[in-house]
Parts: sequence; C-alpha cells; structure tokens
Amino acid sequence: MAVNWDRVCVGDVLYESIRQSMGNTTMRETVVYEVKIISKDNEEGSCMVSWNSNLPQKWYRSSIEKLRRKKPELKPSLFAQARAAMKERDAHVESGGSTKAPWQI
Repeated sequence: MAVNWDRVCVGDVLYESIRQSMGNTTMRETVVYEVKIISKDNEEGSCMVSWNSNLPQKWYRSSIEKLRRKKPELKPSLFAQARAAMKERDAHVESGGSTKAPWQI
C-alpha cells in the first residue's frame, strides 16, 4: 500500500522495492531497501531521506508516495530454491554424508 504524504513523519522507516539484474546476467530479482525520513518540508513538498543507510538526499512528494510502510515479504524464486538445496547438499557432503540423493540411499 502506498504511503499518504500527510501521514509521513520525521523518523519513519519506509520501504522501497525494486527489480534489478542479478550481476552480469539477464536474470532479475526483487530487492527491498529501507528509506528513513530525516526531515520533511511541507511547503516545498520534499523530504530529506536516507536510502539504504546512505547519506541524506532530497526526495520529492511523488517519490515518497510510491514507498510502502510495511516491509514486503519476498518469496524465493525457483533459482533461489535450487541454490538453497545445493548449499544444503554441499554442507551435508562436507560433514561426511553421502553424495547420493536421499531416495538413492
């Protein structure tokens, strides 16, 4: 749910979700960044924000209203699930386990 400009207060932590490429490939992933409100100027319609704990920048009302108040829950992609399974298998092998799949034992 987008943020209402009138309800944004100094000290609020909002979240921005962005689709970005995974390194030097065409695959994409969704990442979530924290945006902390440092100061708010109602007359100009802008805020000084710290995006991802970086130095403060000036963001205008249109950018602030695209943010979310609650942190989005990300579902792991098919590739992330496969990567997690491979890491689990490698950890099992390093601890002295079999290299065969559980149904082959």
